[in-house]
Amino acid sequence: MLISRNLRKALSKTVAVVAVIIVIVAIATAFLMLQQPGTGVPTTSPTTTPTTTPTTTPTTTPTTTPQAPQFKLATILPGSIQDADFNTLGYLGTLHIKEKYGIDVAYSEGVSVADAERVASEYIALGYNIIFFHGGQFVSVGQKVASEHPNVVIIITGYGRIENLPPNVWQLDPAFHKGFYVLGAIAANVTKTGVICYVSGIQLPFTVSEVNAVKQALRDLGKNVTFIPVWTGDFNDPVKAKTVTASLIDQGCDIVMSSLNLANYGLFEAIKEANITKGLYVLATTKYTDKSSMLPNNLITSYIYDYGIALEYIIGQIFRGVKTGYYEIEFGRASYIKFPLKFVPNEVNEWAMKLQNMVATGQVTVVFNTTLS
Repeated sequence: MLISRNLRKALSKTVAVVAVIIVIVAIATAFLMLQQPGTGVPTTSPTTTPTTTPTTTPTTTPTTTPQAPQFKLATILPGSIQDADFNTLGYLGTLHIKEKYGIDVAYSEGVSVADAERVASEYIALGYNIIFFHGGQFVSVGQKVASEHPNVVIIITGYGRIENLPPNVWQLDPAFHKGFYVLGAIAANVTKTGVICYVSGIQLPFTVSEVNAVKQALRDLGKNVTFIPVWTGDFNDPVKAKTVTASLIDQGCDIVMSSLNLANYGLFEAIKEANITKGLYVLATTKYTDKSSMLPNNLITSYIYDYGIALEYIIGQIFRGVKTGYYEIEFGRASYIKFPLKFVPNEVNEWAMKLQNMVATGQVTVVFNTTLS
């Protein structure tokens, strides 16, 4: 400001050439001083602008509980999400997590055991840090992936508590045997021929535990009933299921307990045909989802599962920093026999409801037994 005022005065007056030269020299000197580093305004801008904002953001944003958006869930399914059965439940559970927690989710269906590790690794490369293996066939693969990716949390489906899991593995146990105890008791009280049967796909620990639970129910009730368990060799082959079920009906079975997936369609067809062509009234029970619309005149009940409840709990724990644990699906809440029963006397319906409550509350202990006797 002083330099500008003196300059205007100098220009407005008639001044000797010497005075003009002095002014020019003064301006040049001032200009050079402003260009020197470490002086004036340029030193304050870089130091004051970034000091407050960047230092407070990292220290105030993180909390002791990780925020949900930091996580991404990928679910690996062994079959089709349209099976209205086991795989549908895994898919719906995954969608529930997206709705509940607002995190990104993805899924792959029809994944074989041989491809499961590759599919999981591809998801991890894309930033998914929670991998849910929906199916007991993936237990070994899940543990292997967990050991190779310690910063990723793996959820495996396993039957009975698995010991010595890696520190980043959660086990989800469906505990199927509890519901089959109740189903076996219902079948024993409803059969008119005295022959009940069980149809499943593959003889695995969980299917054997279901069979043993039915046997325990028959022993506990003192029922003199013939029980025939059969494995077709495939959970999803309707042709095999239809053939096996028809054969069991010919042997006098009038209550069929199903532990199948897509193969249920064949089992249902065999029952319908027996009713129509042979005049036999055969009833059934199913598992996982309500299938009454598929067998409206013969289905007593369905053993319902809600994987959304289970996943909500486990992933909620993961958000809190708990990366390993065991969760048994709670019978009577996340899994249950659907009531009222159909095509049975009312007293059987009321008695079965009480029995389910006794199993759910621990008044009746159903043994988890995977040894076929």
